Amino acid sequence: MRKTQFYFLVFISGLFFHLQLSAQNITLESVWKTYDYIPKTVGGWKWLPDGKFYVEQTADANGKQCIIKVEAESGKTVDTLMKGNDFLPKDSIKCILMQDFDLSPDGKKILIATNKEAIYRHSTMETNFIFFRESKKLEALSNKGKQRYAQFSNDGMKVCYIINNNLFYADLLAEEITEVQMTKDGEKNKIIYGATDWVYEEEFGINRAFYWSPDNKKILYYRFDESNVKEYSLDYFETKNYPRNEKYK
Repeated sequence: MRKTQFYFLVFISGLFFHLQLSAQNITLESVWKTYDYIPKTVGGWKWLPDGKFYVEQTADANGKQCIIKVEAESGKTVDTLMKGNDFLPKDSIKCILMQDFDLSPDGKKILIATNKEAIYRHSTMETNFIFFRESKKLEALSNKGKQRYAQFSNDGMKVCYIINNNLFYADLLAEEITEVQMTKDGEKNKIIYGATDWVYEEEFGINRAFYWSPDNKKILYYRFDESNVKEYSLDYFETKNYPRNEKYK
């Protein structure tokens, strides 16, 4: 009797759900083409430590990119951290296009990401710049190639990042960037420092694999050795010309 009641309830629930979907006229196109049922989100902003303010990536009245400080309770803009020519790097005639940013814990520096390039589903590499708020200087974090997972130390005086599977950090003392390479044997499809392989990223949701110590004097990191893992070849048909071939572990 109990089993009969259970199956009857399951049937009624399924029928009710089906009728609801039919009433809403849900189609594959509305789910996967026009994305009618994707929840709305917000992005491009970071909370400040006091929890009363946040900084937001937005545009001014003239459509120019800027970063503003907003009071959470009132929603009023109380300060503008970057605007206009603040996005013009030293020795350049063109402003960079900000795609992401991070404010240092001391609030005196801003890490700006541009020219992002996707690697896998979540990971990217990009060109990063440091904006020193007091002097209004905007300087490239590194000239050795695009970086991954650039992150301020807890005191905001250093930035750790990855280039070509090797770990680097930049010292930001005296508003100057001094780059230090920590590892040297990193190599694509062989050795990875500070980042994860495809499996960790895709299946476990772990991307960045380095961490600052609380006193900012040490960096804990993963080292992956993929040397003996078999490779998989994948062709990318991106243009009308010959495909681009990539090999993955």
